[in-house]
Amino acid sequence: ILPEDSDDDEITIIGPADRIEEGVDKATKLAFQMQQSNVDISRLHRNVPGGADAARQHAANVTRYLQRRREIERLQRAHNAHIITQLHQDNTVSPWELYAREATSTMRAQTEINRIVQGLPPSRMSTLDVNPFFHQHLQSHVAPKVQENYGVYVIPANDGPREQVLLVFEGPESTQPEYHVSHSVPSAADAQAFQRGLEEARQYIQNLINQQEEIKTEKVEVPQKFHARLKKFIVEEKRSQ
Repeated sequence: ILPEDSDDDEITIIGPADRIEEGVDKATKLAFQMQQSNVDISRLHRNVPGGADAARQHAANVTRYLQRRREIERLQRAHNAHIITQLHQDNTVSPWELYAREATSTMRAQTEINRIVQGLPPSRMSTLDVNPFFHQHLQSHVAPKVQENYGVYVIPANDGPREQVLLVFEGPESTQPEYHVSHSVPSAADAQAFQRGLEEARQYIQNLINQQEEIKTEKVEVPQKFHARLKKFIVEEKRSQ
């Protein structure tokens, strides 16, 4: 049984009493056969305006995007490796951890990761503050139109109201089924196109939000025994809308 917490190093081995020691030996042997490497992707854009803090936040945005695009899963399959990414509440990310049985696999995976991250400079991404009330609507109804009309991929917040909506410029081809995340370093002209597309998408989303009625908050006392039933009712109502 592997630990759920990435900071926990202990595993649990369960089996017949007369074979536990053999199982421990096998697990230890497999662990020592793994090659491990760390990739601090924030260093690939360490010269961005804003210094080290901005580089770390951009690295977190890149990680969110690649997770959402399932690019990390593709990298694991392509290189027969396991990649651990750990995002934090302050919008930073720990260095990625790469594990593989062959040293060449970790080297190839790291090389491709570097190429992908270099193709995702800060000019290709933007964040937008949106009231959490609109996040589900943004995901279901607005994001597809933004991607089709502006070539911008929208990643709504999913870890609480403090996390911002992330916008990533992909281009018109992003709606195609065979679209692949960029592996090339963009030119200065490309960066200008990214900024135009992101700004148009931002304006479109903000205009839609501004047309909605003002959100007001009011606290209501509800007995504890009704909380589960109320939560289920709210979920059903959101789905019906």
